[in-house]
Amino acid sequence: MLSLYISLVLLIVLAIIGLSELLLKLQSAITANENAPQSLLVVPICGTKENIEQILRHTVAQYQSAFAKKQRPRIICVNCGADADTLRVIERFCLQSSQIELIDKSQLSSLLSTA
Repeated sequence: MLSLYISLVLLIVLAIIGLSELLLKLQSAITANENAPQSLLVVPICGTKENIEQILRHTVAQYQSAFAKKQRPRIICVNCGADADTLRVIERFCLQSSQIELIDKSQLSSLLSTA
């Protein structure tokens, strides 16, 4: 009889723990804003970068794995005098991914004041 009460108490405790975990996950899902980026990486781009595509792919992969789906990182490429070919590659990346942006260095201060 005593073992039945102990089992029942243990079951109730585990049910309460499970319910509280479920409520915490539900609360974080409701209050999370998936559209708002939670982190910002600024990448200055200067001159000719023949391997800019590899640099951007590697940066995106490393940055996303570092934040592991908990945050939606935002990557800002700042044009600090990049050549036309490099800018075309970056613009193509911007079209493929909503988290990558290309801005001019004159826009950087206004971006950082609103971030």
